[in-house]
Amino acid sequence: MHFYYGDTTPEERQRARDRTRTALQSPISQNKLCVMYMVNGRERRSAWFYTEERARQALVLTRAKYGARNCILYRD
Repeated sequence: MHFYYGDTTPEERQRARDRTRTALQSPISQNKLCVMYMVNGRERRSAWFYTEERARQALVLTRAKYGARNCILYRD
């Protein structure tokens, strides 16, 4: 990405470049969920999910396999 700044100081060029770089940045983090469950007394967890619907589907499947009392939905 090349920019033409004309008669600007190096400091102004750096600020302009920083503004363009940070303007397009996505949020640092969003809510993520995983299913935590117990297997033979040991705690395990699923992969991270970024939509509530997918996390709920995983929770239903995990509860069917390991029992409703052994599974929870964890939000980070």
